[in-house]
This record gives sequence, C-alpha cells and structure tokens, in this order.
Amino acid sequence: MYSSADVERVGLAQRALQLGFSLTELSEILRTHDHGGVPCHRVLNLTEEKLRSLGQQIEELRRTQSYMRRLVRDWRKRLKQTPAGSKAMLLHSLADKPKLVTKFSAKNFKRRSKP
Repeated sequence: MYSSADVERVGLAQRALQLGFSLTELSEILRTHDHGGVPCHRVLNLTEEKLRSLGQQIEELRRTQSYMRRLVRDWRKRLKQTPAGSKAMLLHSLADKPKLVTKFSAKNFKRRSKP
C-alpha cells in the first residue's frame, strides 16, 4: 500500500522525533531536502543544540536527585521525631529549606513542538 520510500521516511521521522526534533524542525529539513537542498549542516547544528540541552537537563536532574535524597533523609528523621498521630508537616517544611535553583522545569523534559 505504501512505497518503501514512504515507510523509510516515516521511520526517519519517528527516530528524529525521539531525538527531540520538533515537527517544525523536521518539516523544514524535509522540505529543504525535497526541494533539492542539502540540510546537513542544519541537521548537525540542531543535533548539537539538542545534545547540549540534554547534558544540561541531565545535570539538572542530578542536582534534583541529590536535593531529594537529602530531603528524604531529613524527612525520615523528622517522622521518627514526630509523635504517632501527629502531623509532621513535611511539605510545609519545604518553605524552610533552601530553594532548589533550576534552569529547567518539568515542562522542559517533555518533547517540544516549537524550537
């Protein structure tokens, strides 16, 4: 029903989306290619940007993980010191903790459709 070129193009699109290419970026690249252009430098530049961004996100996740480990350790101690049936006010205690400074929010870890 579909040509092998169509199947290949869908597979290419799926892999590119998995790597974080947006539909807009992918459309631009494929349009350039389809009109006889050579988008290779654009593809490389976008991939390098995505790699840098991924490294930043990984570092941010590591900082968040470390912060949460300390938080869990502190909260376990707090719960041990809290009488049974009493509120430990764990979430409220976040106001007393140093703020976790982040460059990325949860929405940054989802695939974006815009560059």
